[in-house]
Amino acid sequence: MNQKRSIIKLFKNSLLWRISYPNPCPGCTVHLSPKEEGICVDCSALMPRTTMEVTRDNRIETTIRTSVPVEAAMALFHFREGNVVQEMIHLLKYRDKPNTGEAFGIRMGRAMVDNPDFEAIDTLVPVPLHKGKERRRGYNQSALIANGIAKVMNAQIVDNAVIRDRKTLTQARQKTAMDRHLNVEGAFRVTQPELLAGRNILLIDDVFTTGATAIACLRTLTTIPDAKLWFAAAATPV
Repeated sequence: MNQKRSIIKLFKNSLLWRISYPNPCPGCTVHLSPKEEGICVDCSALMPRTTMEVTRDNRIETTIRTSVPVEAAMALFHFREGNVVQEMIHLLKYRDKPNTGEAFGIRMGRAMVDNPDFEAIDTLVPVPLHKGKERRRGYNQSALIANGIAKVMNAQIVDNAVIRDRKTLTQARQKTAMDRHLNVEGAFRVTQPELLAGRNILLIDDVFTTGATAIACLRTLTTIPDAKLWFAAAATPV
């Protein structure tokens, strides 16, 4: 099996393959076949799953429910220092690799689409970035993840009803969980509640660490009349 994979990988690095299929895998740079959907088979096999999508009262649900009622919550992958999930999250957020976001989203959508805990979702809301940060980055990574989810689930993306109207410091630079919560407190605002009223809303983020950003944004969404809330992130630390 390892010999067969080595032969396949060698062929995928050939000039003919790279000309025929110009999109490289963000994890290893091997050029992707059309069926590999943003991440190659070998890198996909190295991405550890959390199984939170089928585990009620998981760590993320429990953390969020201390502050906000949610129907269900999950992150699909575990990341740790140096693993392929962490590398791809960094590529997405800091190295201008937007296709990685959709690749994450497709896999998240497949985990939720036939799952009774998530199948009622009809609306996708990406966690908004501040306008200045989105302009510098060139995109909102959570919106790209939402695009991937929407390719699998029958749900509408609404990315103009909630804004981040207060500039915050980078969460990764906050030393404690309390610092993270204070950093994002009051940062979000619903500007068009009529677009979300009565909807089953999935809030989408790239990473769930302490839950500060998710909770701050979900707390804002609780002001929407007759809405039910879910949460999903691409990854969470082990």
